[in-house]
Amino acid sequence: MISNNNNHRDDDDEFRFAKKHTRRFPSHISKTLNTSIDNSTFDCDVLTKNLYLKIDSILTSYFWLEMKSYIINWLNLQQSNVFDIVCYGLGHISSSVSSQYQYCLLKLISQIFVDQVKTIFIYDPIWTTGEIDYLKSNISCQILNENDEACYQIVRSTLFFIPFCGKPLHNNILWSNWSQNCLRQILIFGNSLNMFQQGLHFDINKFFYIYYSTCFCTEYSLPQFDIFPIAFNQQVFVSFEQRKILPQLNGIKQIKTSRRNKTSSIHKQLEFTSIELVPNDIWIHNEKPFYTEEDEIIKGN
Repeated sequence: MISNNNNHRDDDDEFRFAKKHTRRFPSHISKTLNTSIDNSTFDCDVLTKNLYLKIDSILTSYFWLEMKSYIINWLNLQQSNVFDIVCYGLGHISSSVSSQYQYCLLKLISQIFVDQVKTIFIYDPIWTTGEIDYLKSNISCQILNENDEACYQIVRSTLFFIPFCGKPLHNNILWSNWSQNCLRQILIFGNSLNMFQQGLHFDINKFFYIYYSTCFCTEYSLPQFDIFPIAFNQQVFVSFEQRKILPQLNGIKQIKTSRRNKTSSIHKQLEFTSIELVPNDIWIHNEKPFYTEEDEIIKGN
């Protein structure tokens, strides 16, 4: 068991894994992709110095204290204290202050849990060659060779680090691991699934896996990071461990998943349950999600 002992401006941020839209998404969910940024060259030494200062500011924050404690508690519920980290959508770490703080948080997790982290996989299709080379030199990780659209199937306990990524990436992670055994081994740091599900234009058929997971997931909100609040604003931990005291599920109705049926008459808040009590017909659903150009995702080749 792991113990819990303690030993510029941001106007060029962009949403990771999002295509450029004429409409803007809420800032706590996603940001539009700014493809006009020229960050092909940057001073690596200056960037490194700035990143170390940001790591120090996170390390001494109450935000980090709570985050570290939650990861430890989650690991203690796992069968093994070894885990992978899979990160999508960090954005341009050479120019975005928010992306730099998020990278620093990822690096801090990898350092503090160095004995527990088995492998770190990272990917963002918008990275420049310079950013990729910098990451390879400054964090022990494997950069994925292709855009898998977050369709990553775990092989052990895994932390998905996906701050501010949109519904498709969250939905794809769930679809790729849609079983009790896999979901119990997953911890997501990203947007709230419940906030997605409660959105005005939420499509139940398209985001089936987000919709049904809200009936048995546990979400934990971290305290505000006071030094630069928008870096982690409204980001939460999502886990799928067994709930101890919750009402049983009272007959979830199976929804139609035809792509032609864009709307649903049963868009409602599902009742909470334990993951062990979710009906089998929910688990046997395995249709791959389908997205259009209007969705917040850059598709792979």
